[in-house]
Amino acid sequence: MSSLPADTKRAAKELFWTVTLANGRLFVSGIRRFLNWWVPPHQQNYHLKGTSRVGGPFATDGVTPPARGVSVKLFAHRYGLHPSETLDTLLCDDRNLAQRKPPVLYAHGGAWIAASSACLLHSVAPVARAGFDVFSMDYPLAPAARFPEPVVSVLRALAWMAARGRGEVLLMGDSAGGNLVSLAAALVANRPLLEEFADGRLGGRESGVAGGGVGGESAAVGGVRAGGGGGGGGRRVAVSENRGGVEHFGVMDQVSWSRDLDTISQTENQVMHFLTDFALRLYRCPDGRFQNKLTIVDVLDDVAELPPFQLICGNKDVLVWTNRQLRLELEKRNFRVEYFEYDERHCFFGFPPAWLSEEGQAESKAALGELLRFFQTHSDLYFAEVKDLRNISS
Repeated sequence: MSSLPADTKRAAKELFWTVTLANGRLFVSGIRRFLNWWVPPHQQNYHLKGTSRVGGPFATDGVTPPARGVSVKLFAHRYGLHPSETLDTLLCDDRNLAQRKPPVLYAHGGAWIAASSACLLHSVAPVARAGFDVFSMDYPLAPAARFPEPVVSVLRALAWMAARGRGEVLLMGDSAGGNLVSLAAALVANRPLLEEFADGRLGGRESGVAGGGVGGESAAVGGVRAGGGGGGGGRRVAVSENRGGVEHFGVMDQVSWSRDLDTISQTENQVMHFLTDFALRLYRCPDGRFQNKLTIVDVLDDVAELPPFQLICGNKDVLVWTNRQLRLELEKRNFRVEYFEYDERHCFFGFPPAWLSEEGQAESKAALGELLRFFQTHSDLYFAEVKDLRNISS
């Protein structure tokens, strides 16, 4: 095929992707239906109770059963009008401990096209056990809901939490979820960027962020109002301020993932490149809303402030390139970032430990330790600030 004219190659490639995406949609739809039918009751009745033959008896921190010390409720809250805009809750049983720490909003992975909050509850149970109440969000999936709709859902979830007194939130996401929460963090921290995201660049469709409102209300960025006298009779709600974000092996830019890694075989490189390309083609907006700036690296030139970031990735995952790129871009701009690489593949942190080798279990546990340390550091900083403010006002 190398001797064919360039136009013929392009046409053949487009034909390949037209056929692949058409068949892929059917496959993804079938996988999604099965997961939605099987996973929630299995998690609630077996895996989280430590009796699952599929997921195993213990969590990433080695605790058995995985949900020990945590109260789990699936579909506990609805934060938006879309049927998929729901929150599962994992609340620490030690309420004295939980009251001293900000909650975590978690967005699951699945390449924007599959999986659900329920699929990953076992992986965030240790976070709740450590005292951080976890609100694990579902969101509309591609191809039915393409960019920027899932990002809007993250903003809606933050607005829902702020309206209920959760004004300070830690963000966490893996894979596609890491992509979503990192971009949402940039939007929330930068009012002009949020306004650009919410205006006519969305192709005239109501964004649900400002003007039309988050669930009928206009949004605010970290307590700074960012909408006119929009929906909801002029009511306003603050989007929760993000104290810090942890991102696991997400798509942080749209280009660098296509490079080969020397830590895996050429065949594995090709398979991972194909899967990433497939997911991005199903997720990108065909109308070009927000110029398809769907990663945090795409918007960094318009970002003046960011919360601290922690990036965790495996060096056998092609997405490590995008995390390395984000690290460089954040350090170049003097934003706070912690970066950790492990000798593992994609989802080494989200998979049940029983699926991993002994080395993988150790790496996953180490990553959990870094995550909890990061969350605790920024939890302590928050409550130190609150104490200082109270001392000043007394």
